[in-house]
Amino acid sequence: MATLSETYKVILGVGGVTGTIGTGRNDTQTFLTTTLSDHYYEGLGGNDTITGTLADDYIEGGAGADTFVELGLGVNDTLGYLNSDAGVTVTLNNLGGLSVAQGGHATGDVSVGTLLVGFENLVGSEFNDTLTGNAGANKLLGMGGDDTINGGGGNDVLYGGDGVDTIHGDAGDDKIYGEAGDDKLFGDDGNDTFYYSRGFNKMFGGNGTDTVDYSASPGDHGGATINLKTGKGDHDALGDEYDSIENVFGTEFNDHIWGNASANTMDGKGGRDTFFYASVADLNGDRINAFSDNQGDKIDLRELHIGFGNIQAANTSGDNSVVYTITDDGQTGFLTVQFLGVGVPGTHQVFDL
Repeated sequence: MATLSETYKVILGVGGVTGTIGTGRNDTQTFLTTTLSDHYYEGLGGNDTITGTLADDYIEGGAGADTFVELGLGVNDTLGYLNSDAGVTVTLNNLGGLSVAQGGHATGDVSVGTLLVGFENLVGSEFNDTLTGNAGANKLLGMGGDDTINGGGGNDVLYGGDGVDTIHGDAGDDKIYGEAGDDKLFGDDGNDTFYYSRGFNKMFGGNGTDTVDYSASPGDHGGATINLKTGKGDHDALGDEYDSIENVFGTEFNDHIWGNASANTMDGKGGRDTFFYASVADLNGDRINAFSDNQGDKIDLRELHIGFGNIQAANTSGDNSVVYTITDDGQTGFLTVQFLGVGVPGTHQVFDL
């Protein structure tokens, strides 16, 4: 019987918990209501009735038509289908119960939530699953297979797992991890963040202010090339594509970053990072955070064909930042740069012209 990795257990609030295993008969696990400790339960066969604890639970009923009752008052109560013998289709209703439970070990399952308690999270199988959250904040983990994951409302955390996955954040400010495989990732409504994952991923921000975050990249190619203007990535972002993305966090290595026509906020993180602009029109209120001339960071304006006389600096208070006014051929752009350390370097140290 497979068990979730410790990494996934921590994500679901049951890190360090030793699991309890049921039998192949019709089990009734009502004793779980007596504890305030987190719990990890794996059922086997039979039509089980499983009642969760008052803390965070991971409950997997196994084969058979199971009934789940969740009493937890926390935000990390999870229904799991990791050991299902086929893909599952599971949807949470707004009370934290099941409105749809089909396929594999989900067939015949029933769960009833209340206005105060219920399940928040779902874990899929190693096959092709469809997992759908509710209006609350959900954590949905696809695991193996080519999964379809829909966050629903709320601020969700969505993991594709292995395989070629399609993930929709839907409403809310969602955190989206494609993980292994070439995935299609949609933020939809809200201010969403797409996190570094291996594979060639297509990221569609949708409405709101959306972010790509490569800070977890291991730097296999020495850094990422992230071009929001062309919608293409390279090196540590090789094969990635971007649509309606506004903000960027780079890697801890040497990145090349281009903004687009939106007002972008960018942070190269560690390494020697270069930020490129080919048009004053793209300097429409952008902000670069954690800029470090000691690390060799630069802003490359060579395609504008201007001189340092076209750049005027005005310090702002509080966070060691400077607003640069940049003019070229009758156009005016504005760029705010927040500097690491003490003091502000000269314009010649910040810009390449």
